[in-house]
Amino acid sequence: MPEQVMKHVLKPVARSPIAPWDAPAGSRGPAAADNSLRTVARDMAAAPPVDSRRVAALKADIEAGRYRVEPDRLAAAMLRDIKA
Repeated sequence: MPEQVMKHVLKPVARSPIAPWDAPAGSRGPAAADNSLRTVARDMAAAPPVDSRRVAALKADIEAGRYRVEPDRLAAAMLRDIKA
């Protein structure tokens, strides 16, 4: 190919913001972060999604008629969760 055509075909590529050469000295780089994310995901998948003891206690309270819904407290908690 003529040199002029090659210049247009082989354009320089911008450096990635997470490229290993941009990593600070001593950084483990993107591969280590990927492994850390996999470890966290595996640990979360292995953990129970709910507190079984708390669920059992609430269920017992509901069945015994001891569980009382406090609408103002419930609404405040829901709004707090939405804002977070």
